[in-house]
Amino acid sequence: MLYKLKFKIKQLMKNQQLKSKSKAPVKEQDGISKVINASAKVVRKMMAPLIFFAVVILGKKIKGRLGFSSNIADGNLILRALAVFEAITADTGGYYAADPFAQLAQLGTLIGQFEVDCVNVKNGVLGAEGAKQFTKSQLMVVLDLGVAYINNLAYFDQDHAVEIITGAGMEVVNRGRFAKPDFYAKQGVVTGVVVLRARAPKNDAGKYMQATYFWEYSADNGTTWITLPSTLIAKLVVTGMPINILLHFRKRLLTANGLDAWCTPVGITLV
Repeated sequence: MLYKLKFKIKQLMKNQQLKSKSKAPVKEQDGISKVINASAKVVRKMMAPLIFFAVVILGKKIKGRLGFSSNIADGNLILRALAVFEAITADTGGYYAADPFAQLAQLGTLIGQFEVDCVNVKNGVLGAEGAKQFTKSQLMVVLDLGVAYINNLAYFDQDHAVEIITGAGMEVVNRGRFAKPDFYAKQGVVTGVVVLRARAPKNDAGKYMQATYFWEYSADNGTTWITLPSTLIAKLVVTGMPINILLHFRKRLLTANGLDAWCTPVGITLV
């Protein structure tokens, strides 16, 4: 394994050297392009360990990608970035017990700044276009780090990798065969924590759809139901639940096809 890995790395380095020798002269760039390209070089060095992790560790498992080009419409970029932001924010406590995403606050700041830059461009503010492109380049970098984080979650939970990836507004690649329940509740590693997961919906063409997930729980065998926060991803982490009591959870989805009925409740007793 290590021998093959070293051989592949040597081959990649050799190919890179051949490419660098055959590069054509580069045209003179303006100041903004120079700053962006300089930032990109630093980013590539920072991303190298993550790329190595994705290639060597994740292998051909189910993974996600942002699934859009650099010329994506500003409004769509903001929506996609917000989906990644919410997916990472939702991964707190209980189920994964993963380290917080270090760049999460930076991602939120960049989304807000990019929205401001877009408004400034629309209003014709001097220099706004250059500022917007620079913010966009930084936003794309942090989004790539977010993709690596979400793929790490998907790798360690392959049974629900599709829900994790599509819940972040990303595309699924290298999809494998696996069985998964439509809806389940799992006790978290922290006392009083329940993790709810649902199956992502598909349209008639077999494509995954965006959805709003509504959740409720009952502590009296379904006599009364208590509303939980709704989400845009197929997961909810609930904290502060009582132990040694049978709890029931249920969910329903709102999609382009409308609001469906409540599912069959699932029960769990926390210890």
